[in-house]
Amino acid sequence: MSGVRVFEAGDIAQELWVIRTGKAALMVFDSAGYEQPVHSFTDGGLLGASSFFTGLPMHWSIKISAATTALKLTESDRDALFTAFPEEASRIADEISQMVAELRRNANAILEERGYDS
Repeated sequence: MSGVRVFEAGDIAQELWVIRTGKAALMVFDSAGYEQPVHSFTDGGLLGASSFFTGLPMHWSIKISAATTALKLTESDRDALFTAFPEEASRIADEISQMVAELRRNANAILEERGYDS
């Protein structure tokens, strides 16, 4: 399953994947148009979280980089959780926003470190 793309930049995630075992890579294009891995997700990693919880398009692609098993959370699962625990919805949205901002900073720093403009 290595190399399989879970999400492409611009996708709106309709599922959240939680890695049980394995590894996935967050990929971005540098200024020269080459795709670069800038973050690794391992056991417990959430694939597509920012888009899944906000409904906004993905800023990056995610592909499986090693044999992986994962759990899938659907939109109806998410909606049921938020209905059952409405006070958590706002906290989750805040945490996702912070996570996305950190991933963007890290991706830009990695690309700059490698000599690419972000």
